[in-house]
Amino acid sequence: MTPHNAFVRINTNRQLVGLPLLAEAPMYVNDVPEPDYEDFWVTPDRLIFVGVEQPQSSYRLVLRMGTAQSNGVSAGWGNLVIVSPDLVPDWGDIDALSVYTDKFGMDLIEGQKYFIEMYWMDTETGFTGESVCVSAICQDLSQVRKQAYTPRPTFNSDQVGGSESMPSFDIEMEGGSGIFSVSVDYQGKDGVASADVEFEKLPDNVPPFNSYVMGRSGYNDYKDYCYCPQTFVVWARQYSRDASLTFAHRGGHYDKPVEIFGSGIMIKQ
Repeated sequence: MTPHNAFVRINTNRQLVGLPLLAEAPMYVNDVPEPDYEDFWVTPDRLIFVGVEQPQSSYRLVLRMGTAQSNGVSAGWGNLVIVSPDLVPDWGDIDALSVYTDKFGMDLIEGQKYFIEMYWMDTETGFTGESVCVSAICQDLSQVRKQAYTPRPTFNSDQVGGSESMPSFDIEMEGGSGIFSVSVDYQGKDGVASADVEFEKLPDNVPPFNSYVMGRSGYNDYKDYCYCPQTFVVWARQYSRDASLTFAHRGGHYDKPVEIFGSGIMIKQ
């Protein structure tokens, strides 16, 4: 490839992720590594790679695929198109089912073969790395370890509803560990430094737990550039007739509303 064509390719890559064109060619500093993963599933209702580590925050995963092929086809690489240019791992997961169905307007078909190519692109420079190419028969078990997929436990206001003091919340747990991520719209109550929501029952895969998390709020009239850090204790409780989730203020200047986010460690009650 000539230097001119390489520069055009770099700017084309940047356009794919909505970045402006470069006026001058970027410096080539480091090689972009090829993607690595632990396992992946291609099923009628799932297209996901797990154990994917994003080498740098500026890297995006480019995914190329084609439509279903007969399971006897051995080389279908010439029919691949870019399904998504900007995938980012979510706790190590690349979930690509929705971008596939949006691109081709059809579901994955059990028993058919799919050809998949993916590579990292550095959005700051437009450089891309070596591709990983795999083919897989659409089936229920994973392609590497031949295991069924177990979704990460989630607990959110879409499942049990919110409240005036806590209109929405989203808790997602890392499978096989006590680590969770949280995002809460904390409005708080009058007269007490806490917010809660009551419901019938904790989800089956969410045990009662305690934890501590961080939050931030705008400080009085300086919300645009000054934030007030706060700490909160979390209680997820199951009683005989109902259950509750509570976030109670424990540290920092109390100022509401609060944006609670980040991760924590579950402590079993």
